[in-house]
Amino acid sequence: MEAGDHAGFARQLSRVSGAARYADPDELTTAIQYLAPVLGRAGGLFAKTALLAGAFVEWGGSPLPLRQVLPRRTVAAMESCALFPEVWPLASAGLPLPDRADLAAMPGVTGALVRLARRRGLARRVRSRSPPPGSTSMTGSSR
Repeated sequence: MEAGDHAGFARQLSRVSGAARYADPDELTTAIQYLAPVLGRAGGLFAKTALLAGAFVEWGGSPLPLRQVLPRRTVAAMESCALFPEVWPLASAGLPLPDRADLAAMPGVTGALVRLARRRGLARRVRSRSPPPGSTSMTGSSR
């Protein structure tokens, strides 16, 4: 997910899903515990990680590790789905909505939306060489 590799993510999701079908409930619950924090930050195609967590519950894992993150993620996903058709024409210069099943199109979709957000002052570059003015660095600090 960190690399933004949609096709690689889809392959890994399929691989993990196939292997998990043979896991016992304790193993599935442990996997859900590891997935729960990821769900809080997974967006776009990567939000399909929630489907994997749901399958783990269906196959016998406990849903309790998901109780904090899923309600917030559900609301965020619904808001995104409602907003996307309104924002896409602005980001794409009027191109038709992309096909959700077209994994090859996803990097372009993400890029267009990020550029729009930056033009509108709604996003900033995540990676910077120096910390923002006024911030403190943890490097070399004493505790």
